[in-house]
Parts: sequence; structure tokens; C-alpha cells
Amino acid sequence: MTFEEIKFTPNPNGGWSSRTKINDTTSVSVVCGSFAYCAPRENLSNPLEYGLYEIAVFKDNEFTREYFSEDHYDDVMGFVTKEDVMSIINKIKES
Repeated sequence: MTFEEIKFTPNPNGGWSSRTKINDTTSVSVVCGSFAYCAPRENLSNPLEYGLYEIAVFKDNEFTREYFSEDHYDDVMGFVTKEDVMSIINKIKES
């Protein structure tokens, strides 16, 4: 899987959102737009135009920080590069 294969849909509040199932128990949410911790914090016409994204990981439909760095304290991680999104997805696949 590549970042470009993530399926984004328009968010009703503007911007874009996705929820990608990685395995039987875990999915990743990637969002971008004026409401998200992304860059730019605008509603662009294409989700691939952003430089940074907001990500959350769900295990058994509950937030988990299991795949974030040990010092990360929130359920979502903001201002994440495409490469870091893919790194987290690959970490989930390898677990």
C-alpha cells in the first residue's frame, strides 16, 4: 500500500477524511482540512495536496496510542508527514 492508495472522502465540514482497515482489529484514520491538525489548515480540492496530516489509530474500534512514539500523550497525532503515516501503517502490519 502507498499513501496515494488511501481512499479519502469529502468531509461534510470541509476537507477530507479516510478510515483504512489495516488488519482484523486495527484501522487508521487520516484527515486534513481547516478543522484538522494538518498543513495547510485549509479546505483544499485534493487530499494529496497537503504536506502534513492528522492521524488516529483504532484497535477494536477504540483509540490506541500503541503505534505512536512512547512520549505521545494524545489519541490523535497532528502535523504528520505522508512518510510517517505510512511508517505507522507498516508498524501495524508488522505487529
